Amino acid sequence: HTLKIRPWIVWGLGSILGLFTFLLQGSPSVMIPQLMQTYEINVIQIGVLTSSFFYTYIVMQVPAGMLVDLWGPRRILKICFLLCSLTIGWFAFSHSFWEGQVSRMLMGLVSSPAIICAFCLG
Repeated sequence: HTLKIRPWIVWGLGSILGLFTFLLQGSPSVMIPQLMQTYEINVIQIGVLTSSFFYTYIVMQVPAGMLVDLWGPRRILKICFLLCSLTIGWFAFSHSFWEGQVSRMLMGLVSSPAIICAFCLG
């Protein structure tokens, strides 16, 4: 039974990372007042902060697909889980606007292969 369930577990982990990516995309919208207070920023800067995730996410879609084809989805998923966790921790403990923006950009960078890996595993 372990051999029959292993592919489902791997696909499930890829799907969970895809879901996690969608949660990362929308999570700052529920934290806007707290982020504005913590970073002492205005509405324009909060828009830049929340959209900085998408700058690298969109740019990395094609290279992420090439990396998944080159190294395989399992290896890419492991790296993405690790690096995404580190960047989320950095964002959680950041105290300045530039740290928050750079960590959001890195989140977009490392979570961009998630959907591609899930589709490839599917």
